[in-house]
Amino acid sequence: MDIWDEIKRGAQSVFDESTRFGRQARLRLQARTLEDELGDLIFDLGTRALELHRRNELHHFELDETFAAILAKQRELRAAEAEIEQMAGREGAAVQPGACPDCRQPVVEGDRFCRGCGLRL
Repeated sequence: MDIWDEIKRGAQSVFDESTRFGRQARLRLQARTLEDELGDLIFDLGTRALELHRRNELHHFELDETFAAILAKQRELRAAEAEIEQMAGREGAAVQPGACPDCRQPVVEGDRFCRGCGLRL
């Protein structure tokens, strides 16, 4: 066996390994991109489902508990944000007529629930 054959085999091995490594890197990047896109779609689905629930257009006993938990967390978040603003010296705006007393989102006459926080009106 010639030294040049050894070098050639070694070089081919390095080339094959680097090709495999490059393919793995591309696949990992593709997988991360797909995971991000999937996460965005799931978030969009959840947002749409919650909005339908708030409008009283989506009812499913298996989802009701989750929707209630989400709405409760949103109320807690708004309360914390209001307290932070108040502590910073910025009083919250007064509740406007036609606005939800909880989150101050506009409501339309005839709405049974606030579209912003789900509060029963």
